Amino acid sequence: MPAPSEIALIFDFDNTLIMSNIDFVGVRHRLIDMLQDAAAISQPRETLMPLALWEIIAHAAAQPALVDRMWEVVRQAERTGLAGATLADGVIEVLGTLRARGYRLALLTNNAREWEATWRALMPFDELFDVILDSSAVGLRKVELLYRVAGPGSEKKEETIAMTGSPKGRYSARIPAQKAGQIIRFRIKAVDKKDGE
Repeated sequence: MPAPSEIALIFDFDNTLIMSNIDFVGVRHRLIDMLQDAAAISQPRETLMPLALWEIIAHAAAQPALVDRMWEVVRQAERTGLAGATLADGVIEVLGTLRARGYRLALLTNNAREWEATWRALMPFDELFDVILDSSAVGLRKVELLYRVAGPGSEKKEETIAMTGSPKGRYSARIPAQKAGQIIRFRIKAVDKKDGE
């Protein structure tokens, strides 16, 4: 097993490190309502509900003003949900223990830029994390998901999938379905506008 210093632990932010009350189901319903009102979709609601927010909003790409209004619905839900956010129980102690044991820690977040001062005030992020990637603050040119499937006694070569970005700096990708019991090792490679990784 690799030494802790050779392992990077990557954390999401909302409902991992902090506990917020963002009503993602309600947001999805509101966004789909907006698409239906604008006659921008023909798919049934149940087909759209499992999608990421940016994927739902992408259905309005031909109507830029609608896209802007939809993102404002998302921002308002974030404002409401994050207003009373609290740290997850024991999170500072857990992160401190991991750092003390030599693990490298990274944070990936898609929080809206206007919330940066609020979430940074919750705990000493710069002391706890080696890398903080805030998509609202980093101008990225390309983001890729690199993954390797490992099974008992075998490990396949690393595959690369381009991650799709939304206008608000959110990225996602889907990997092909895998057999049960497989371990998937993944990493994210981001390239900025100056070709820095």
